[in-house]
Amino acid sequence: MKRGEESISLDVAKRYIDKARDMGAVAVQLTGGEPLVYGELDELIEYIRARGMYSLLATSGCLHSDERYSRLAESGLSAICVSVNGMSEEKNSETRDGFAESLSAIRCAVRHGLPCFANVVVTDDNIAELGLMGEYLRSRGVCAVNLLRPVRSYDGAYIPRLSESTVAAMREIVSEDEDFWNVENCFVEYWRSVRDEPFVCSDVGALGVFVNADGTVSPCSKTQHLRYSDIAEMQSNKEKWQGGCLG
Repeated sequence: MKRGEESISLDVAKRYIDKARDMGAVAVQLTGGEPLVYGELDELIEYIRARGMYSLLATSGCLHSDERYSRLAESGLSAICVSVNGMSEEKNSETRDGFAESLSAIRCAVRHGLPCFANVVVTDDNIAELGLMGEYLRSRGVCAVNLLRPVRSYDGAYIPRLSESTVAAMREIVSEDEDFWNVENCFVEYWRSVRDEPFVCSDVGALGVFVNADGTVSPCSKTQHLRYSDIAEMQSNKEKWQGGCLG
């Protein structure tokens, strides 16, 4: 589902959905790249529902339309997450494209009764408008905002860890409504600032597994450079990835 990469086959996707169910998983997140380019997406969502699990779709907002989102709802999609990183095209474009498209996709999701969340990558550059962004998204029917930490830029370079002032401002915003702001479990700067115990990336490869388009697996979406033939092989190499992308 990524540019330059073949999409996962439907048979492989279904096989991993069955494995996830057998391991006790309750939800499957559909991501990419852009999952809406996947030709068998509706059938995959229906399969997840038939297996008694929730389906969450993470999208840039592109390719949305009333007809497309209506089909997603009819297929049984549980919720949709739309990415937006700023309150203006200028600010949003510093980390991603398609500001107007994202906002239109949010309106479209709400219109079709799809529970809608927003994925926001927090940076030193957009922290000043994060609170305003939350107010705006809430007014448009967004259920909650997921705050994500950037790890790599588009050219593959590591992003510097956030400044102390950014973390302090983020902590204050989140504390005002912890039900609306969901902080990514591996957001190391934030969690170190609110917990007494040392940060441990304990969920990597434990509560979730990332399935790559070629059928290999990785501990999470941010460690795709580590690919294993199956979950058993991944678990046997735990010492290589236990610290996640921050280790």
